[in-house]
Amino acid sequence: MTIKKIAFLDRDGIVNVDYGYVYLSADFEFTQAFFEACTLLAGSGYDLVIVTNQSGIARGYYTEADFTKLSTW
Repeated sequence: MTIKKIAFLDRDGIVNVDYGYVYLSADFEFTQAFFEACTLLAGSGYDLVIVTNQSGIARGYYTEADFTKLSTW
């Protein structure tokens, strides 16, 4: 059996600065800690997965298409 190490990283506050309901690339700012964490984790053999709960979609602040556009960017 092969054991795989996986790190799950939450988007808002870990990947990007959490300004609240960020969905535009102009408002998206990566955290410095994210790049450092990715380097350390990947160097230690972890696969990286980004997870997110985008309640702004359910609240009508932006659409799923807006979120997909940002994620693709």
